[in-house]
Amino acid sequence: MRWAAMTILAGLPVTVAGAVLTVRQVARRMRETIRERSARQVEEIADVASQAILFGGVATVLFGNIAQHIGDRRPPSVPWLSLISMTSIVLVFGVQLGRLLMRWQMRRVLAAPRNTEIALRD
Repeated sequence: MRWAAMTILAGLPVTVAGAVLTVRQVARRMRETIRERSARQVEEIADVASQAILFGGVATVLFGNIAQHIGDRRPPSVPWLSLISMTSIVLVFGVQLGRLLMRWQMRRVLAAPRNTEIALRD
């Protein structure tokens, strides 16, 4: 089996896992809203991570598909559509990774003790 096909096969379970995790997080958020346990609308790291996993899997599948077309030396039937779809998925995946890293950094900053801020100023 060629590496492009293996990339597609590797991306499929990642995409399914990301979709399952995203649906799980949405269902959990809906249950919290119905119970009115929490009125907060701030996303957690798990929310952003599940979306990043989903779009990472889709980007992997699309990358494998384009690599397979290049390896077979035959262009896709609509090359501009393949280029636009790959570019948009990679862009969305990058945005999701940026959001995940920013959320992780905010969590670390907010969890830091306040005494270190005073010590750093002096």
